[in-house]
Amino acid sequence: MTTNLVPDDYYRAARKLLPEMEGNMREIVEELLNKAESGEKTDNRLVEIITEDKNLRKKFRDALETGQEKTMGMEYSGLGGNVSSPDAQKYICPVPGHDFTRRIQKAGEDPGSCPTHNVALIPFEQKGGQ
Repeated sequence: MTTNLVPDDYYRAARKLLPEMEGNMREIVEELLNKAESGEKTDNRLVEIITEDKNLRKKFRDALETGQEKTMGMEYSGLGGNVSSPDAQKYICPVPGHDFTRRIQKAGEDPGSCPTHNVALIPFEQKGGQ
């Protein structure tokens, strides 16, 4: 899965991990988050600091993935309405023993003719519904 993380994703994940950080690291991260709230870009430094700690590195990665999944779920909610295709009407060559068929999707669409016999195709049911 390709992820396009933005600085806010890193800030959110760092805030989530604050309670698990020890004194000095927590102070530094809080200071960087405060600077970020003031408009300064601090995401790269946050990543450097948090990923130095082996335990926090995995939790940070998990927090980023969890946040990305939630975001992705909100970006796309599927198509509205009935997404199933309508049944296509089937036409067949009327010549006995020949089974050339064509399906049309739109009402009123001309089914055309059989390329072998050059005769107009008829509704499948009309030939006996073989």
